[in-house]
Amino acid sequence: MCLDHGDKLLKAGFVDMLPQHYLLNNVTRQWGKFSWHWFFMTQDAPPPERMMNADPEFFIRRKLNNVARISRG
Repeated sequence: MCLDHGDKLLKAGFVDMLPQHYLLNNVTRQWGKFSWHWFFMTQDAPPPERMMNADPEFFIRRKLNNVARISRG
């Protein structure tokens, strides 16, 4: 949107961006277990979607619980 409609924007903020080049070249087992969804979602469809749709409430609650744990420190 910023590139397509730059004339209509005054400011833009980008949040939740990770230094992906560094991160993916320095993956640890611990980080991989915590952020398993990064690798899960790279699989060809339909397995990821089918697995999430089998129990969507469990999937989203699991992800939200991880976020809550991080933000509490």
